[in-house]
Amino acid sequence: MKKFRLLSAAFLMMGLLFGTQVMAQHIELGAAKSAQRCASVTDEGFTASFSFSSIDATEVSTEKGAFSYITMENTYPSGNLGDPTLPAVNKLIAIPYGVSNISVEVKNYTTKVYSLSDFGIKTIYPQQMPLRKDQKPGDIPFAYNEKTYNAKGFIERPIAEVKIKGTMRGIQIGALTVNPVQYDAATNSIRVYNDIEVEVRYSQYDKSAAYNEFARTFSPYFANVYGQMFNWRDDVYDEHPDLWQNPVHMLIIADRMFEECLQPWYTWKTTKGFFLNINYTDEIGTSAAAIRTFIQEEYDKEPPTFLMIMGDKNQVAASATGSETHCVTDLQYSSVDGDEFPDMYHSRFPAETVAQMEAMINKALEYEQYTMPDPTYLNNVLLIAGEDSGWGVTVGRPTIWYATNYYFNEEHGYDQVHEFSHGVYTGCYSWLNEGVGFANYTAHGSNTSWAGPQFTVSDVNNLTNEHKYFLAMGNCCEAADWGISGTCFGEAMVRAENKAAYAYIGSCPSTYWLNDYYFGVGATNRADGTMPSYEETTMGFYDAMWTDGAYNTVTSMMFIGNLASNAAQALGYTLHCSTLYDWQAYHTLGDGSILPFRVQPTENTISHMPTLPIGMDFFTVNANPGSYVGISKDGVLYGAGMVGESGTADIAITPITSGGDVTICVTHPQYIPYTSVIPAAAMEGAYIAVDNVECAQPLVTGAYVSPTVRLKNVGIEAASNINVELSTESEYIELLNTTATVPAIAPDGTYDIAGVFDFNTAVNIPNGTRVRFFVTCTSGSDVWEGKFDLTFGAPEFAMTNISNTQLQPGGSAVVTFNITNTGSFEAQNAVLQVVTSSSDLTFEVNSIEIPAIAAGETVSVDANLNVSANAQNGTTYELSYLLSDGHYTLSGTAPISVGTVGDNFETGDFSTFDYTFAGSANWTIVNTGAYEGTYCAKSGYITDNQDSQLVLTIEVLTTGEFSFYKKVSSENSYDKLYFLIDGTSMGDWSGENDWSLQTYTVTPGTHTFKWRYAKDSSVSNGSDCAWIDCIQLPPTSVILSLDAVTDLEAITDGNTVNLTWTGSTGATSYLVYRNGEQLANQANTSYTDEVNDGIYTYSVIATDGDRFSSAAYVTVDIGTVGVEEDELENVSVYPNPVNSTLTISGEAEYTYMMYNGMGQMVANGKAQGIEQINVESMAKGIYFLHIATGTQMRVEKIVVE
Repeated sequence: MKKFRLLSAAFLMMGLLFGTQVMAQHIELGAAKSAQRCASVTDEGFTASFSFSSIDATEVSTEKGAFSYITMENTYPSGNLGDPTLPAVNKLIAIPYGVSNISVEVKNYTTKVYSLSDFGIKTIYPQQMPLRKDQKPGDIPFAYNEKTYNAKGFIERPIAEVKIKGTMRGIQIGALTVNPVQYDAATNSIRVYNDIEVEVRYSQYDKSAAYNEFARTFSPYFANVYGQMFNWRDDVYDEHPDLWQNPVHMLIIADRMFEECLQPWYTWKTTKGFFLNINYTDEIGTSAAAIRTFIQEEYDKEPPTFLMIMGDKNQVAASATGSETHCVTDLQYSSVDGDEFPDMYHSRFPAETVAQMEAMINKALEYEQYTMPDPTYLNNVLLIAGEDSGWGVTVGRPTIWYATNYYFNEEHGYDQVHEFSHGVYTGCYSWLNEGVGFANYTAHGSNTSWAGPQFTVSDVNNLTNEHKYFLAMGNCCEAADWGISGTCFGEAMVRAENKAAYAYIGSCPSTYWLNDYYFGVGATNRADGTMPSYEETTMGFYDAMWTDGAYNTVTSMMFIGNLASNAAQALGYTLHCSTLYDWQAYHTLGDGSILPFRVQPTENTISHMPTLPIGMDFFTVNANPGSYVGISKDGVLYGAGMVGESGTADIAITPITSGGDVTICVTHPQYIPYTSVIPAAAMEGAYIAVDNVECAQPLVTGAYVSPTVRLKNVGIEAASNINVELSTESEYIELLNTTATVPAIAPDGTYDIAGVFDFNTAVNIPNGTRVRFFVTCTSGSDVWEGKFDLTFGAPEFAMTNISNTQLQPGGSAVVTFNITNTGSFEAQNAVLQVVTSSSDLTFEVNSIEIPAIAAGETVSVDANLNVSANAQNGTTYELSYLLSDGHYTLSGTAPISVGTVGDNFETGDFSTFDYTFAGSANWTIVNTGAYEGTYCAKSGYITDNQDSQLVLTIEVLTTGEFSFYKKVSSENSYDKLYFLIDGTSMGDWSGENDWSLQTYTVTPGTHTFKWRYAKDSSVSNGSDCAWIDCIQLPPTSVILSLDAVTDLEAITDGNTVNLTWTGSTGATSYLVYRNGEQLANQANTSYTDEVNDGIYTYSVIATDGDRFSSAAYVTVDIGTVGVEEDELENVSVYPNPVNSTLTISGEAEYTYMMYNGMGQMVANGKAQGIEQINVESMAKGIYFLHIATGTQMRVEKIVVE
């Protein structure tokens, strides 16, 4: 006879455990094994496949009778509260930075219907509320949605859906959800979708900008977190190995009272290779808002890996009170964009006094520097599944069993594994005094204790584990709530002097049983009192801790635990606690940047030179692959980097130019930290190094620069009769005077070479160009090589937006081009050249002059466009543009459309398109209540368990938007309007919803759009129907540009320019332009032009009379190298020196800019003839006057007396 236990709602999993496992049922689905694979990962998206081998069911008895709970491997329970609990796959995915829309298309699947009764499976168990650890199961009412269970037909869900959830350090995180099971409660049948293949695609985005943001924010300490994304591409590291050389930055926010006691900790982190950004609240502000703003600004400058908060809540304010947890949280500091995903690893030293801070610092330093007297205690561990006869048995014990089975055991180097997971806890906490490296408790807690077996703040203060400091983690309620008025349990652990923990991981609010379970073992479908297998789980905290070679710090492991919890509950159903909850709840108290030792570490194999040569810009270190090297001197970090697979790394350093001790520090997970102090010195004799370089002139395009180069003798003997030569390999620099002579430099002495070296920069040097200069010093037979880098500014264009009013056949419009100078120097006399792909659209003026665009400025340029009456509605054309100032050029294309193709139903029927109908009643046209005009479409009259469908199939020629307005009046949550594209549900609406717009991006190809209004088995509310209006389709016709000409080449002979090119197929003539001015319209594929000296941009556009190509262009340089003076010989500047009025006189039109020695502009203008500048208010000194014509520039040194 079957025996059941009557269960309350919150015994969802416990019901599966107690007295019901004998009722387990099994359905074979045909697949050899369950598998979830991601493939074909590109910058545009990826494909994925999902196969399921079986379904398991376990019978559960409740107050509503017997149910069956069904699971599939690597799925998680989903469904709204009280509705049937169905398994679903949820994968966190990486989405490139800048992608605004993401779509998923189901490419293939098999389907089969199973009658559950044939397998002895009862009605599927209804979804229940998750249970917090402070709640009693009997207090949660059993949820059962009778209406859903009485409905006929399968509960429809999209087979696959995808959404963007937030941003995390250079990438966006999304969720791909697959629903393989649909359920019909009326017949107790399931429809199983198997062997599902999907394709995920990203909207258009700037790939270069996406990679640049990823590279800018990359840290090797985040690599393991990135790896948790389902579609992560490890080959990004193969393609860009330089990412691993990114140094680690740490942002520190502290109360000033701790400044002195933090110095040893600052010194160690610098020695280790972290670049510290130290800030105090008396300077940046004490409010949470001020601190948040400051952190965001610093992140934008140089993204830190770690954010360290030094002080308790009254010393450094909490970032906020959690919107979900209602407790203090620092999430809003670490998430710079305000979403749930931190962009930095944050931890807090919760000290109220200097003594408390010193206690924390001392423990952290002893542990991380590995200076404890006896490290053998690291081979011991304490793991406790605390007292709870219900959920503690269901998920608490399996959590600890997973940890000991896979990791904390003799095979992994442990001497003593103190496991308490079977209900007997005698003496469990005494092992903390004996010494353990890690202590983990999971069960109930309070502000001041691990609750069962109880271990309180007082017990913490009575510990005696001096020099045996451990990492403590409490997966329990409230024990880490540093927001309470007293001392919480986690604070006591890290504040205790010479005892207890160096760091504590825990939650401020109450935690949830399943979330803590997922946190530890990873997300899994198994929660039945048995240990899940490794294959049944995603990566959780324990897995992260034991990922060999990964830089998993205390806080990063906590991060991965939260990701696991997110993966299991990111399905968007209202019953789950918010995924934001755990991110606000869990904190690291103490030093979260520490790499914990799992067991006693081993020695790294390290070698390097015994002396660091002064003046060198790199230092070679040999160590085990993956080692992180820091090189510092006198508390200053000179360089840091990672050792690659070869075991050798040339660590780039800022050259050291003085003698003294240099510290080499090498760290690696599970290796003993290595530090060695070596001297920095010249090997022998004199040694001349470049000590400093200063430039009074602006480092910009077309500039004259005379750098002051300071040399230093870092050797032990004097050097005399030194010949110095300046050189560079840059094509953008014209060196003028390259030699200098230095009489002598004594040991540790310096000599400034000023007003000797000089050079011109090319007028077309790219913005941000970093030029390396080499300095060769020779004295007799001694030769010393030095170098320095200078970065130059120039204009750089970006087309930030192109907008226009609605184009209509026979009409006209204004097209606005928003152009930004993203460079660091003003652009002058630029020309915008525009053309469309067809004579249907013609610009009144094809070339528009833009006098000036300052650095960082955005200008709007309007161009009048006429549309032929022959242009067809719904046609998209290509617009091509070319922007050039003679030196810097930007070109591109953009779509531009005439009219729209759609249906506003004002015909009074469905004649506009070839609609089809399905279901129990056809849609109709009505003349009341339209969104716009008189008519709209309305779903047909139906009754219970019926639907009315309107279907439209069209061919889409180019990526565009499909939109419509919809309105619904129905029974909320049950009678719905569904919208599907190619069989995939895009959304559903019910209740009283007034007119609103829905917009979707669709790709080229044939697509089927379906509106389906469907009713369940009972109840009719409102008007019981849906309406749609104003359907807009993507373009149905595309007119592309002709192919651009190729092989455009310019050969110069004196002042003659000979252009040649390869013609475009179908072209009948070619338009030739110089700097935006049309020179010819000809059939030939060559052209000869005579010009004066200057720099010119030639462009060629192909046409067949009706269509046009985009512009091919080439820039030529006639008689100009660097700063050109020939054409400016007639421009004079006087007097010089000057004390009152400086006069500029010239025949041609010119622009001028005058800079002081700091590079600040003090005067500028545009003139022809005589222009005067009043200098009386200017400080005495050297100034630089830039004078430019359309193609040339000259720089004069002006002395103001």
